[in-house]
Amino acid sequence: MNDEELKILDSMCKSLKALHEKLSVCEDDLYRHICEKIEELELLINNGPNNNDILIDSIINKLEDINNALQKMNYRLSSKLETNPTCFGFGKSTKKHIRLLKTLSSSDQFKIQNLN
Repeated sequence: MNDEELKILDSMCKSLKALHEKLSVCEDDLYRHICEKIEELELLINNGPNNNDILIDSIINKLEDINNALQKMNYRLSSKLETNPTCFGFGKSTKKHIRLLKTLSSSDQFKIQNLN
């Protein structure tokens, strides 16, 4: 890998580590599942195969796993927020914004595209 690719992977690791730290304090099984996937991705990036094509495919697969889990978490939280916005400190007018968020998060534009 060239220097630019290594910088991108390093930046990705730092972002994933920050996300992992935020999610690791939660008790929910889905949060733990996401944290495990992030740890697997960090290990893969740091200790992955020397073949760049295999490494890139593996990273893409792990990112898709993380994306899918985050979408499930987003849907679960937005459903909870839609049914009971006051439990998060929001008013009832928030419901229409949550429905919009759910529609956007399930659209194809937010799905990870295969980079090949």
